[in-house]
Amino acid sequence: MTGFLIFSAAFIALALLELRRGQSAGGYFLNNRRSSALQVGFSIAASCVGGSATVGMCGLAHDAGTPAVWWLLSGAAGLVLLRIFMLPRIRSNRQALTMPEMIASRIGAPSHRLACGIILIAWTTILAAQFLAMGRILEGVTTLSLEQSVLAGALVIVLYTWLGGQAAVMKSDVWQLVVLVCGLALFLGLLAAQRPEPLLAVRLEWLNEDFKAPDLGRFMLLIGGSYVVCPMLFARVMSARSDAAARRGAAMGIVLIALSAVIITALGVESRAWVPESVAGDAVLGALSSSLPSWAGLIVFFVLASAIFSSADSCLITAATVAANDLLHTTSVAASRRLVLVISGAALALALGGRSVLGLLLAANTIYTCALVAPLFAAFFCRGPLHCKTIFWTICACAALSLASEILSSDILLWSAAALSISGSFAARALGPLAPPLARQRVD
Repeated sequence: MTGFLIFSAAFIALALLELRRGQSAGGYFLNNRRSSALQVGFSIAASCVGGSATVGMCGLAHDAGTPAVWWLLSGAAGLVLLRIFMLPRIRSNRQALTMPEMIASRIGAPSHRLACGIILIAWTTILAAQFLAMGRILEGVTTLSLEQSVLAGALVIVLYTWLGGQAAVMKSDVWQLVVLVCGLALFLGLLAAQRPEPLLAVRLEWLNEDFKAPDLGRFMLLIGGSYVVCPMLFARVMSARSDAAARRGAAMGIVLIALSAVIITALGVESRAWVPESVAGDAVLGALSSSLPSWAGLIVFFVLASAIFSSADSCLITAATVAANDLLHTTSVAASRRLVLVISGAALALALGGRSVLGLLLAANTIYTCALVAPLFAAFFCRGPLHCKTIFWTICACAALSLASEILSSDILLWSAAALSISGSFAARALGPLAPPLARQRVD
């Protein structure tokens, strides 16, 4: 518990330092658009290789073996598409603060509000997965119950983000990722040096009986697709000081995500020598850290806490920015901070609702990817507005289908939603009569 308090104090101190420097809307939302390539790349990777990915992917590798690498590799593939196709369009808009603001006039006011609502719900759910992941780690290294651990971790994450905003997030992400990658590699080395058998005996597979082609397709659609048109990653690209810094940062993020995927998968495979098969996937990493000496366990805790902080703060600031800028039409830092508290409360309720980290993450990605990725991708690539009614009803229908697919665990509904989203977006582009631009007023 002492280690957690020290770790938390360091991040809160960084946030207080940013608070003392004063914060404009541009600083709180986008780090005043002055991030270096290193900050962009490391922040992209740190945001993607977060607590839910680390905890969930390790548990998946424990159960399914090397195919678990697809969790992050599918995201890296999506990021490649973002860098090639989306980055020039993102950087061409020098005034927007959020991704939805860039295409508001192309999809019409009703679709814009609907898209922002779905983004808010999805990123609140992803934040809940980070809170739960933090709770699992704290539960494994302290005497706190899972509920108490979730509350303690969420309190620190919320306070740190509430104070420092995007500027503190971008600066801390560089160090968090260094600690994460180096620490996981050290953790893996310590375990493998004592019991190398799982790694020596493992078969290098892309697919197997525990992870089949439909699972890969689901990962590519839900995780890879969410990286192509992602408000959180768009914010990282928008914060770069130049187009060159944005391109180099995105390339760096792709490499770092792929490297992290290999290390985490290997760690999950190695955990088979230390953690019984009966342990739930979400609890594998926490149980694994308790197998080490106390000094090593403390290092591992710092590593895993860094992973969770680096993703949770990005999710929270993304959700608050979209809610403030696009739904309430205000760039007030005070209003954004109030929204941080409201969103955090909703995420906390979801985290304590009994679902797994993987379940929360895939549920959020299902609804977001099936409902919005294709329509927003089409909006970025069209020269004029889309057919507003077509795009609105496409988003509505796909959101309903994807939600039903989650409730009923139906792959047929999932793929139907994806197909409808793509065909509806093509139809909206083909029909494409001029639509009145979305009138917006800012309140500073």
